[in-house]
Amino acid sequence: MILLNMKNKVFFAVLILLTLFFANHLVYAESVDPIKATIQSSPEKVDGVRELDISITITNVGNETSGAIVLFSPDGKRVLDFGEKGEITLAEGSSKTYTGKWTLKQSDLESGEIKYYIKYPIKQADGSESTQNKFLSAKFEYTKVSSDVNITREITPLAAKKGQEVSVVYTITNNGTEAIRNFHITENSSISKEGKSLASIPAGEEKKITFTVKMGTKNLRSAGKATWKIGNESKSKTFDSATITYGEAKLSAKLTSSETGILAGSNVVLSLALNNTGTVAYTNINVTDATLGEVFSGESLAAGASLTLDKEITVESASKYQFIVTATDATGETVEIKTGTVEIKTILESEQLSLSVSAVADKDVFYDDGGRIKFTISVTNNSLSDAKNVTVFERDVNVYTFALISPGQTKTVARDFTLTQSGKYRFDARARNKINEMLTFEGNEIYIEVIAPTAVPIVITPSPLPPLVTLAPKTWEDAPASFESTGKLLNTLAMITGGIAAVLLTTVGLSLALRANYVSKSKNVKASIKKLKPKRNYYQQATVEEITPGSKPTTDLPDKSSFLDNEAANEAPFADMIDTPMHTSADAAPSTYRRRSPGDNI
Repeated sequence: MILLNMKNKVFFAVLILLTLFFANHLVYAESVDPIKATIQSSPEKVDGVRELDISITITNVGNETSGAIVLFSPDGKRVLDFGEKGEITLAEGSSKTYTGKWTLKQSDLESGEIKYYIKYPIKQADGSESTQNKFLSAKFEYTKVSSDVNITREITPLAAKKGQEVSVVYTITNNGTEAIRNFHITENSSISKEGKSLASIPAGEEKKITFTVKMGTKNLRSAGKATWKIGNESKSKTFDSATITYGEAKLSAKLTSSETGILAGSNVVLSLALNNTGTVAYTNINVTDATLGEVFSGESLAAGASLTLDKEITVESASKYQFIVTATDATGETVEIKTGTVEIKTILESEQLSLSVSAVADKDVFYDDGGRIKFTISVTNNSLSDAKNVTVFERDVNVYTFALISPGQTKTVARDFTLTQSGKYRFDARARNKINEMLTFEGNEIYIEVIAPTAVPIVITPSPLPPLVTLAPKTWEDAPASFESTGKLLNTLAMITGGIAAVLLTTVGLSLALRANYVSKSKNVKASIKKLKPKRNYYQQATVEEITPGSKPTTDLPDKSSFLDNEAANEAPFADMIDTPMHTSADAAPSTYRRRSPGDNI
């Protein structure tokens, strides 16, 4: 009994020592672990796969700076947005809070919690260092749902060219707790005439069904309908009709400039006109130029629309510009278009052309009675260089051209005109500058009143009527003497005509008699020839009848003075009439002519 008591005492003593040892060890371990961590999640209740909001706070309760603390997500990966590449160090008494999101999985739903954990070094009692892992558990309540299916449709592209492939993709996600069975989906006949099926989609999994078709020349229409079973329930979903447009990509670009020639260092505006005549829209339109670099970016253009983009630039010297346009159409294809080249010439200030024009008239009232009005036009060159081929115009009528006007020089021309109506008349000068631009310099306006001549009245005095006279019937004796002369002349002509007729008849009769005699003799001669049959003499020369040619008629050439003096006409480029006097000598030539300006009858 005593021995048993002794054994019991030893047992209890050993037990007490072990208890004190472990108690001291736990106290020591707790005292040397300086890191405290807490975790919170929301919402507290979930009914399926979704995101949880996570908040983790880590605090250093020790008396020295901690080692590197690394945070890991429930899938065992580092949380890289926690500190520097997923790790931090904490000074004594400091803390760090991490906030993020975690998407639940079906396994998370089944377990009802997610576990983050941290890893950091810790010092042992003997001064050595070990790695400490601390798990942080966030619990939630899962309310099971028998059916939670999400089905989406994606059409690529929404516009397509002929022959381009169009895909309609259905994504089925089973967020429920039970598997989906006998999933079947059908499409519009323009997409597919046959449906597609899936035997099963387990809980928490995702499946895809894809329909593909090549675009023709007509729009396509997508209208899907899905059916499936979960447990003993039958489910269905219908998708709204969506149109895939048959696309024709037609984009054109034209570049113009507000000026083609400017003073060096001046500004011009380059305008880019974009025109989309196709049936598909364009996005991400970017424009570049070899000289200017990027000009426009990020523009878009709807189908059938137009767009004008302006860019003001400073031109220091003669330059050429050509814009390159790149864009992506609704079919997903990238196009590139180059505009035509725009050349901008520059001119120095000393080379600028400056002219002034003034005109005066010799009268301000013109009577439209065949008279003339004289305009005197002066053009002054205010430039520092010569002005060449300066043409004076009245509206579009070319009046005169000065071949050269020196700097500071004024040249004058006078012209006569016939006016037809009252109004303002102005003469302009046109000339080309050093870069071949046609410039117009306007003159002053002159008002001329045109008055038609007043007709002189004609007075007609009627003559008195003769008295009435009773006339007796006419007799042959009353005929005038001219009647008798006429009768005698007619008798004479009749006698002459009768004589000519008698001569003609005699001639015809004689001719017929001679012909009959000739025919008779011809027959006798032919008979004699047949009897004699003489030999022909080929060495005797035939008799030639000599014919005396008559005298050739002479034709007198017309007088040279009957033709217009071409030289005189050429010397009068604005003459509308050449006055030729009466001449008595055939060698005389026109001595005077009158000039007329092309502006006559303005």
